[in-house]
Amino acid sequence: MNILKKICGVIDRVNEWVGHLVAWVTLGLVVVVFVDVVMRYLF
Repeated sequence: MNILKKICGVIDRVNEWVGHLVAWVTLGLVVVVFVDVVMRYLF
């Protein structure tokens, strides 16, 4: 039973890391699209 808790802990940490990574990548993509739209209207 202890090994299952360790495995679940590892999976939780990986999920947490992936979630943060996806959140930052999504934010970056939103900024890139925003800049692209603004540049299209300015030039």
